[in-house]
This record gives sequence, C-alpha cells and structure tokens, in this order.
Amino acid sequence: SQISAELNSRYLQLPKNLDPRVAQLGAEITGKARTSSEKASLVEGYLKRKYTYTLNLTWNPGPQPLSTFLFEAKSGHCEYFASSMAILLRTAGVPTRLVNGFLMGEYNPVGNDYIIRESDAHSWVEVYIPGTGWIEFDPTPPDPTQRDVNLATQISHYVDAIQMFWNSYVIV
Repeated sequence: SQISAELNSRYLQLPKNLDPRVAQLGAEITGKARTSSEKASLVEGYLKRKYTYTLNLTWNPGPQPLSTFLFEAKSGHCEYFASSMAILLRTAGVPTRLVNGFLMGEYNPVGNDYIIRESDAHSWVEVYIPGTGWIEFDPTPPDPTQRDVNLATQISHYVDAIQMFWNSYVIV
C-alpha cells in the first residue's frame, strides 16, 4: 500500500548538511532488500554486529555526531544507535521515528514487582511498514559490562520489597 504524503513529509526528514557517507552507507546496507521490513532488519542487524554499546564516551562528537559515531568511534549509547538506524533508513526511503522511554526494568521476585531505575532509560526506533503500521526495532547491542544477578542484587530485592510494602500498607 501507498505511504501517505503526510508520513513522507514528516518521517523522512533528514538533517541539514547530512554527511553524504551516511546515505551511501544506508544504500549499501539496504541495497538487496525489497521491503521496508527487510531494510529495517538489515540496518538493525548491521548496527548490532558492527558497533559496540558503551556509556563511557571517550570521543568528541564534533559538528556531525552521527558521522563521528558511524565512521570513527563505532561505539556509543542507545541514542546513537537509534538515531543512526532512523537516519540510515530515512535515506533509504523508509519512514522512521525515535522513541525514548524506559525498559521493563529488573523483576523483583520478592516483591513481585519491577524496579525501574534511571539507568533503564532507553531509545529505540519505530519503522512504518506499509499495510502493518509502526513496528519497533532496537539496534542497540547488549551491554558487554552487564553482570549476572549476585548476592547484593538479591539483598536489594528484599530491601525494595520492604520499602514497597511500607509505602503501600503502612504509610496511607
């Protein structure tokens, strides 16, 4: 089905003075894809395989942060991954939008709730698929420094459950 003119004008916008290498990379990654969904999957996979997640940015973004991320630094946080996917797909004619929110958080089996921390803030991409609508894609690779649940985490689950109980049943 056709993409409306409103979708095209709003969700295919590109930054002014976009580095031409970005459009070239977008064409290289998506060149063999036939559909918007295939293009999105190719870009998502490319970013997850070729780049590294880090919160410790040791590089200077300069006047074109997207180009610096894609062609020099090749490591960054979720905003760089999501922005890169959105712009790479837009250069290939696929409408996209950025989403900022929170991940599910950490499940606390003691309190039967989820612990949502500031560190759970995340950015991802929604891609418009004709005939389907907006579909979520997350090009950010896993954090290589993420640790398994340890004793301190288990103790923090009990502390969180006690605080939640206190706030819910004692303080009214």
